[in-house]
Amino acid sequence: MQIRASDIISLMKKTQENYKQYALELIELLNKWDFLEVTKDGINDEYLDLVGPILSNLYKGVNKEELSEFISQKIKNSYGIKSEPYNLDTFITQVINWWQG
Repeated sequence: MQIRASDIISLMKKTQENYKQYALELIELLNKWDFLEVTKDGINDEYLDLVGPILSNLYKGVNKEELSEFISQKIKNSYGIKSEPYNLDTFITQVINWWQG
């Protein structure tokens, strides 16, 4: 079977469209979680730096524990939070269920 360049381009466009949709949905989940409690002040772009790395990990197929550890470390390093973010386990469960749904 020969693969045509047009088929590859079509698949890439679909993947990009899916990625954009996943990113929007993940931003919504992050804003609902709002571990910094900033969305109540009208700030809705605070967590954008987490979207790409989380989606990358999800595409790689990480499990719940790996994702939890990744997000915990990312938040501690990027936001200077010393303790576990509020409701991290609940958020991770929501993300995994959303991704698998």
